Amino acid sequence: MKMKRIIVIMIMSLMLVGCSDSVEIDNKAFVSTIAIDVGKDIENRNNIKEIKTKDPFTEEGLALIEVTYGMPDIRNMEPEKGSAEEISITSTGYSMTDAYFNALSKTSRELHFGHSKLLLLSERIFDYPDVLSGVLDYISRDSILNRSMLMVITKGDAKDYVGYKPVTEDNIENYISGLMLNSSKKSIIVPVTLHNYFSSIGRDEVLIPYIGIEGEDLKIYGMKVLEKLTPKGILNNSQVSNIQLIKGDIGATEKIAFIEDKIVDYQIDDTDSKLRVSYDKEKNKLHLNYHVITEGEITGAYMGARMLDSDKINNIQNQLSDSMEREFLETFKVLQKDYNIDPLEIRDHIIKFKPMLWSEIKDNWSQLYKDADITFDVESKIRNVGVSN
Repeated sequence: MKMKRIIVIMIMSLMLVGCSDSVEIDNKAFVSTIAIDVGKDIENRNNIKEIKTKDPFTEEGLALIEVTYGMPDIRNMEPEKGSAEEISITSTGYSMTDAYFNALSKTSRELHFGHSKLLLLSERIFDYPDVLSGVLDYISRDSILNRSMLMVITKGDAKDYVGYKPVTEDNIENYISGLMLNSSKKSIIVPVTLHNYFSSIGRDEVLIPYIGIEGEDLKIYGMKVLEKLTPKGILNNSQVSNIQLIKGDIGATEKIAFIEDKIVDYQIDDTDSKLRVSYDKEKNKLHLNYHVITEGEITGAYMGARMLDSDKINNIQNQLSDSMEREFLETFKVLQKDYNIDPLEIRDHIIKFKPMLWSEIKDNWSQLYKDADITFDVESKIRNVGVSN
């Protein structure tokens, strides 16, 4: 009797599962890259607002945005490589939904977005925040899109990057993914995924990697600074690296020391950072101090010199510390004075660790931050010396 019940349950399970809307894999196009540019009718976007509620609306041909879907050419995929060259479909529309349905009319395959790796946003689309807001709203609500896909802002048209042919990869998404990974190891860039971006929407500013094509090379220029979708400037690779060093949030990076007029590389493998915050109520002044400890090694050969003794190592450590203190101060002044942004998350630190102070200063935070005094105490520790005669 017991066996009969088990058999009945198994049969029912088989009957209840299945895919009512299944699509054969041969009929799917696996979109790996989405590139979004402004459309040819972008300057006519305000005409939509003039349409009255009961007026007929013919959206055909209204190209506010241009969307390019890049996908591997599975017809020529080599099993041993597991990748293929990129092909693409470009469509236009008054919205992301419209562009999607227009793209479907250009392919015999169903577009699948579950494995998307890269979202390219043209820098021009940031000139039209109302259009960009609609694009990002669509992306945030689309549950099928891969939330771990990388976000990048492009110099020039985003669609040009879909067709970019890297030397070491078959397609742009694998190349940029690898490029971001290598750059993050050197701490000159902070990769941003859809999840990262939409998690930070409540913040005043957002940083997104900014890339460009120079000749045959693809370059990472740094991080684009956005305030409520409005670009404020660019943080270069050195400034991004300094921010991560100050925060103690770093994989590895390197700094340069000069010994007897020779260049020596200091490879930093670990950092620790502590922030101290004090508030002078009488002068209405915020005082910030970072104590940053770096540990690493001197790499490479220091030709024609004696083996480094302890005094010389101490001297190098002091030079490195002094140099980084100056660099950190210059970087912070750019954040504070030029852009008035807080990627160091000082505000969050105060809210978390000094809630009573935050309740006292929160109404005047922006001005207090802009006028705050800051000092850096850097302690460099060379743990290994790969320098010899």
